[in-house]
Amino acid sequence: MSPRLAALLRSALWAARMTDGAVDPVAGDDAALDTESVPPIHPIPRYLDVQLDDDTVLAPWGASLDITATAHADVAGRAATLVATVLECGVLVQMGATIATAGHCPAGGWQVSLPGHGIVELPAGAAMSSRTSADDDQRWGTVTVIAADAVWADAAATTALYRGIGALSWLEQYELAGRLIDSRGRIHTTSTWSDPRAA
Repeated sequence: MSPRLAALLRSALWAARMTDGAVDPVAGDDAALDTESVPPIHPIPRYLDVQLDDDTVLAPWGASLDITATAHADVAGRAATLVATVLECGVLVQMGATIATAGHCPAGGWQVSLPGHGIVELPAGAAMSSRTSADDDQRWGTVTVIAADAVWADAAATTALYRGIGALSWLEQYELAGRLIDSRGRIHTTSTWSDPRAA
């Protein structure tokens, strides 16, 4: 594969390891996985079974890779860094629900709107991702995470959204700034969210 595509897959595999497979580039549903071609003696492939050697991918027979979940975040982060470096200016790039910044920020930082209501001050070199659940039975309706890396912010927000009651402690474990809105509209935050840079 091309070096750029290899880099995108590398980011996806990294996100899978960091989230213990919650964000997994190996498609596991019946529509994406060629289950008929997988010999019955082999288990269903997972991200741990995929190896990347420079630009060569080694994956189990029948595995299907989908890096959509992390590609937009990776591109946003790389684009912000590239533009800030080339033009020597402050840059904010948004792709979907993920925002990445680089270079010199405006006075007071980047003022970014939060889902629902509110503003957050995003410093240069930071990223923010918000994820919203379409399932009314989920504990969290919306999760927003700020991290130093766009892929990590996106993966962490996605993971926390479906982690239920353990989401806050999981985010705290990685010292991530998180803001979670539960199904009743109540706002919960991690301890690092109170930092002036993520108020």
